[in-house]
Amino acid sequence: MDLRPLRCLAVLAFMALGAHAHAQPLNPGYLVELPSAQRVVAEIEGRNERDTAIRRVAALSQLRKIVESLAGGRLYADQLTSDEKRIIAEAYCTGAATADAPDPISRGIRTAQ
Repeated sequence: MDLRPLRCLAVLAFMALGAHAHAQPLNPGYLVELPSAQRVVAEIEGRNERDTAIRRVAALSQLRKIVESLAGGRLYADQLTSDEKRIIAEAYCTGAATADAPDPISRGIRTAQ
């Protein structure tokens, strides 16, 4: 049994517990400029289901890498802010869920090209 979805759910639940009840500015401020993982998924469409999934996983991977890159040395010193950790976790978990989605092509179902 693949435990990745459960692990992602646990991480997101844990991160939600640490979130503030009221809307707070993101820390660091550059995070305001980045889309949420949900927005990435909602706005990216491909030619078919498989292409859409591939594009979404790639975009979510880039989102995660951007946050990690902008965090600089804090990433390796385990000093990310709670907002950075949440965005990285959301991008990873959403990407994993997208990648694990049933692929109609691998099941032998034809899709419109």
